[in-house]
Amino acid sequence: MLVILSALKVFFFIFNFITQSLHFVNFSVTLAHVEHAVNILGTLNAVLKNVKMKMVAYDAAAQGNFLVALRL
Repeated sequence: MLVILSALKVFFFIFNFITQSLHFVNFSVTLAHVEHAVNILGTLNAVLKNVKMKMVAYDAAAQGNFLVALRL
C-alpha cells in the first residue's frame, strides 16, 4: 500500500511538472503521459498481487497445508 501511495505521489509530481511546462500547448501529450502512468500503476498492481499470492503459498507450505500451496 505504501508503494502505491509513493507511486501516486511521484505520478502527480510528474503530471504537475508536465502540465506547467507545457502550458496546455499540446493536451494530447498530457493525456498520453496520463495513460502511460496508469499503465505503469496497473503493472505495479499486478506485480504486487503476484507477490502476495506467492507469500500466501509459501506460508501455507510452511504450515504444512500443501493443498492450499499447490492450488495457489
